[in-house]
Amino acid sequence: MNPTTKEMLRVALANDSSVEPEVAEVILDLLAGKVPGRSRNSDGPLLLTMTQAAKLLGVGRNTFWRMVKDGVFTPVEITPHVFRYRRYDLDEFVEQQNVYRPVPRGMVRHRKSKGTVAA
Repeated sequence: MNPTTKEMLRVALANDSSVEPEVAEVILDLLAGKVPGRSRNSDGPLLLTMTQAAKLLGVGRNTFWRMVKDGVFTPVEITPHVFRYRRYDLDEFVEQQNVYRPVPRGMVRHRKSKGTVAA
């Protein structure tokens, strides 16, 4: 779109009191190239393996697996027993600045060392 046309639309939206502010904001976002409902990081696959998802978040696979078990992320079963994770869900998690706090698991079990007898 021509820059002059974009500027004319911005001025028209700013001066038209019949346009609701929420609608004007969406239109201005569209003019700026922001598409609602799409991931900001649209380069790359839409579905990620567990390893890719963990790497994207900067956590280990075990931590990511705990996040899945705790319901933070929902896997997508693309074929029987083959799961992927939506990049959009990961991006949303990051954009909302969520902090993951593991669900308490109760007592920590310790392995029995050799030569000891359990009571």
